[in-house]
Amino acid sequence: MLLGFSVVGAPVGVADVATAGNTGNTGGTVSNDDWPTFRHGPTRSGYSQNALPPVENVTEAWAFQGDDRATSTPAVVGDTVYFAGSEENQVYAIRASDGTVRWTFVLDYSVADIAVDDGTVYFVEGGQDDLLYAVNATTGEKEWDATLAYDTAVAPTVANGTVYVGTTDTYSSSTTYAFDAETGTERWTYQESANLETALAFADGTVYAGYKDGYLRAIDAENGTLDWSERLPGGALTAPSVVGDRIYVSSNNQSASEGSVYAVDVAGNSGTVEWNYTASLDALGSPVVVDGTAVFPISGPTTTEGIVRLRASDGSHLRTTWTTRDLSTAAVAGGDTVVVGTNRGPLAVDTAGNVRWFRNLSVGSDRPYMYDPPSVGDGAVYAGLGHNDDSLVKLTGNVVGTPNLTLVNYTVSDTNVTVGETIVVNATVRNTGEAGGNLSVELHRDGTLSSEKLVWAAHTR
Repeated sequence: MLLGFSVVGAPVGVADVATAGNTGNTGGTVSNDDWPTFRHGPTRSGYSQNALPPVENVTEAWAFQGDDRATSTPAVVGDTVYFAGSEENQVYAIRASDGTVRWTFVLDYSVADIAVDDGTVYFVEGGQDDLLYAVNATTGEKEWDATLAYDTAVAPTVANGTVYVGTTDTYSSSTTYAFDAETGTERWTYQESANLETALAFADGTVYAGYKDGYLRAIDAENGTLDWSERLPGGALTAPSVVGDRIYVSSNNQSASEGSVYAVDVAGNSGTVEWNYTASLDALGSPVVVDGTAVFPISGPTTTEGIVRLRASDGSHLRTTWTTRDLSTAAVAGGDTVVVGTNRGPLAVDTAGNVRWFRNLSVGSDRPYMYDPPSVGDGAVYAGLGHNDDSLVKLTGNVVGTPNLTLVNYTVSDTNVTVGETIVVNATVRNTGEAGGNLSVELHRDGTLSSEKLVWAAHTR
């Protein structure tokens, strides 16, 4: 007599996440599956549980061949990708489905990063104009603009109906602005005698800024007054990344060619350094925190560079994944996949530091070079490139990896099964793969199991 049954296994050490899906939205309304700005959102965490990149079988879906080098992280909302180019000083809205142009917005000077919120695209034009623009996400028509004090500005941060943006000059001065997101009316300004060259972060009514003088400053988002400041040794700070009651931020000591990462407690009305870690090479951006680990690339004048994993709770070193790839951007992550930009294309690793895939986007001897972190979501990676052949590339693949199920042990209540008899089978299955699945086995009359066969896989992670 032969009986069949199935047992289910979830992946080992992988947290449950929701499955991403494209909403088909083209009007700039942001959902959990989107990647609407630099490092994902106003907290600049660089992480999304819903916007998932591919984990395997990665191929090029399309490449947008404009006349511009990309100067921003692609902002992805629904079926539209927004990004800026440097040569023709344009902001593009591209269909995510096929890479065709929806609209372009032409400027006199270049644009850095973009933010999309509630149907509006926000960006800053540098150069002599020094303007913050709000543009309709569907039509590309200007809604309003606002004049800024200095010609170097960081990415806009949009939260709770307010646009926050920092500007700086060449004489160690900076101004941070708050504008009404709908009208462009100025709400407040905050001035500091230090350069501000990285994106602002927003969380729980506070704007966080990392300055070139090494100070991390917390500004009240309602009135623009300084709540507190904390000096972090090592040099200019990267864009702060807020995760819970902590800020993760890095700085680089140029004379020693080493990078430091800090975890700062912001639960009270102050900033307290909980731990810091010093790497042997420069840190590329603030860490992305995923599955309890703080992950960041390190780069320098060596033949090998690395992706460092620290325990987020105490900063202890877990692993460095060394590579001969020239790493060039901060890390971002969707689900349990971390993606880093290199001078040839995106590189993806899992949360244990194992390489999942690398996509070489070079054309002959021309290296594409990624200057800004990629965006991820809906099983895709969007990479802005620093050469004129392709400005933007979309890569797609399998969102969920392959299960790897093994029957570890089993017990049966009776080894002599008669017709009509009910027996109980308890089986233990180990899954060392990257997706959930079912294992089908055969129970024989003598109580033995055989003929293991994978018959089903699902998005249970």
